[in-house]
Amino acid sequence: MRAKLAVLAIAVAAVAMTATPASAVELHGYWRNGVGGNSAGGPQVCFRAPGAWYKWRLGNECEQYAEFELMETVYKDKSGVQFDFHQMLAYVTGVAPTTFNAIPANNWALRQLWIEAKNVPSLGGASLWIGDRYYRRHNVDPIDFFYWDPSGTGFGIENVDLGFGKLAFATFETIAGNAANMVMWRPDLQLYGMAVNPNGTLEIGLSLNLLSNGSATIAQTPSRSTASPFVTVEHTQANLAGGSNRLALQFGTGTIWNLSGSGPDFGGTSDDKQFRLVEQFQFQPSPQFSGLFELTYAMIKRADPTANASIFGVGIRPVVHFSDYFKLQLDLGLGSYNQNGRPYDYLWKATLAPTIVAGGGYWARPELRLFVTYANWNDAARTNPGAAPTDQGNPFGTKNSGVTAGAQLEAWF
Repeated sequence: MRAKLAVLAIAVAAVAMTATPASAVELHGYWRNGVGGNSAGGPQVCFRAPGAWYKWRLGNECEQYAEFELMETVYKDKSGVQFDFHQMLAYVTGVAPTTFNAIPANNWALRQLWIEAKNVPSLGGASLWIGDRYYRRHNVDPIDFFYWDPSGTGFGIENVDLGFGKLAFATFETIAGNAANMVMWRPDLQLYGMAVNPNGTLEIGLSLNLLSNGSATIAQTPSRSTASPFVTVEHTQANLAGGSNRLALQFGTGTIWNLSGSGPDFGGTSDDKQFRLVEQFQFQPSPQFSGLFELTYAMIKRADPTANASIFGVGIRPVVHFSDYFKLQLDLGLGSYNQNGRPYDYLWKATLAPTIVAGGGYWARPELRLFVTYANWNDAARTNPGAAPTDQGNPFGTKNSGVTAGAQLEAWF
């Protein structure tokens, strides 16, 4: 594995050194890594309410994850017409992220490979693109949750100026990962940058999952959805206490009931639905204090009533900045999950992390952290037959609490 990383590093360096000023390569990336142990003995474990799709991540990530993105302007003329090439490789080791489009542990993946055409005459400032890309993603960083993520393989146009806002339209294709010979076409329309109040903007998105079934051997149930909508309405309030607030309301049904654009449920029916609320408020009223508050709630209704569920999470990360290079972070988060017919699972965790950081501000990175994490969960979470209170099982046995400690690096550039 070290050999693979070395080859990648050499390749990146070689490209950067041979690039001419007219076609300079930009390198961007993300990386997190760490070491730690737990109070029951053994390596670090990461706490999560059983069944929940996300967790409070500070002092609570057990994998190494990296993304390496290369961007180069391959053509540019005097009029401003420009063609940009984007490529991203990603690697994960240890426990893979539990998302719908997760990379299997100890694997590389090609996450992006696309070309964008900008400033083409008659497009009025809009841009065209084709390929595999991260597309207009929205996330809650402290829980690493991409709640609005239509990324995938497709093509589209964006930044179309409508006067009152802008428009983006794209179409994506997802192929079933089996012999079913099924394809999901996903047209996606977004309106954004619409001013609705002082310092406030509105963004509206509509995706449709259109199922194309090419196999006559697939059983056709009357309730199977061939056209499934996913609607998002999000309000952003800027210049609020030195930060901003975002509130998103989402609804999806049928093959997109899981509200995951890139990971459809090919067997979803019109009886499968989800409503989700996501609230996040990032604040920094002074150079000495910052933080982020988050609340998520999802209500899931399935064709099988025993699979009905609700997911709730709330937490806050206050940060005290002693200087531009040292801060103290406290991460407090509660998660709960309930499936019809079972008691609620509850798990809360607290992390204290003295941090060396490259510059002041909540979003400054890289960070070099020491951390101590304490988690506590109820009996329902400990005895849940489908999941454990940590990503690695339950090394704490009949106890309802545990501690991990260690060090972590997080960087983006």
